Amino acid sequence: MSALLSFQNITKEFVDKRSGRSVRALAGLDLDIHEREFVCVLGPSGCGKSTLLAAAAGNDTVTSGHVRFDGQVVERQHHSRGMVFQVGAVFPWLTAFENVCYGPKIRGIDRKVYEPKAREVLAAVGLSDFADHYPRQLSGGMRQRVAIARCLANEPRLLLMDEPFGALDAQTRLTLQDLLLQVRESYDGTVLFVTHDVDEAILLGDRVVVMSPRPGRVVLDIPIELPRPRDSSVETSDAFVTIKRRLRDAIAHAD
Repeated sequence: MSALLSFQNITKEFVDKRSGRSVRALAGLDLDIHEREFVCVLGPSGCGKSTLLAAAAGNDTVTSGHVRFDGQVVERQHHSRGMVFQVGAVFPWLTAFENVCYGPKIRGIDRKVYEPKAREVLAAVGLSDFADHYPRQLSGGMRQRVAIARCLANEPRLLLMDEPFGALDAQTRLTLQDLLLQVRESYDGTVLFVTHDVDEAILLGDRVVVMSPRPGRVVLDIPIELPRPRDSSVETSDAFVTIKRRLRDAIAHAD
């Protein structure tokens, strides 16, 4: 089966602004992600996880190798690849509903099409009652829901998520993890999800990839053979604990 997203012998180098030295963030990284997979990426800070997402989104270029999406080299941003950051990227001067409508609107989609879709995705993330609220009137978790809904309204084939729950308190994080699991059941797309949280990666993912310290490369890529639909109760199972032990060991010994 051909990959929807493929990183082929990726190397990324940049110049550190403080020292002026060349830094290699990624080195010879290969990774394939298939249609409708939910793949989580773990690794230490600075290993190139966010660099990987930026290259997939078309926000950054690689030094060598190729990033391919649906067989084509990624050269620029495109609405078929949506990005959700750690802090909800929403427009403060627009309501939640207007934020979600923004992407389809600027793409020239008919209003009769995008407005019902916007209400549908706001309902999916539990924000129907807050559609007319501005970001300043919403909690951090709600703003992040708006950011997710905004991506989903564009109907991306690939959703790129860069530690989207990392800045939230523990309870809100658990709530949004469960929400994402619910959305996953109805979202007919592919997800590449970066996290530092081993439990989160196992809970959400179909596969979990572990990267080495800089320069980043894949040191472990395992399937998560836990039944779906899932919720946080799976974290007490023997299978979950076994997978967690294996991932922690891989992270500890990655080099």
